[in-house]
Amino acid sequence: MGEYIVKIINIEKITHKVRRFVVERPEDYTFNPGQATEVAINLEGWKEERRPFTFTPFIAILRAQERKGQVTGNKLIFSNRTSRDIILREEFERMLGKQFINTLTEEDQPDYDHRRIDKSFLKDTISDFSQHFYVCGPPSFVADITDALKQLNAKQDSIVLEE
Repeated sequence: MGEYIVKIINIEKITHKVRRFVVERPEDYTFNPGQATEVAINLEGWKEERRPFTFTPFIAILRAQERKGQVTGNKLIFSNRTSRDIILREEFERMLGKQFINTLTEEDQPDYDHRRIDKSFLKDTISDFSQHFYVCGPPSFVADITDALKQLNAKQDSIVLEE
């Protein structure tokens, strides 16, 4: 694909730390949910500062599954520091119900798990390790969870990583 210059159409506050940028979509630009690209700011001194951007992977993937009527059977395990950090909580609760599992690591709130996601957490939360897993997060988390899934007999080709 070539390079595109797009205009920002809208900026929306999702949480106190997350903003959604809506940009115009070039007529011939296509992508699959979860696919990545590189972005840069079109200003002197910033044009070469490219950063990877995934079309908000699990959000786009789950929305695509819902449009196809295939969201049943999916589970989202989501770790945040506080309840204020949970993005699109209402949408995921509507979409996934009890299969939307949140952990809070820095806030003691009832009705939330407070453990870190690790091998023990996965073993307690997942009953079928023959399914596909999409893992995203900081590099050390991705490496640790990938190793834990393999130890729990998930197949390497069933583990999809954000790249």
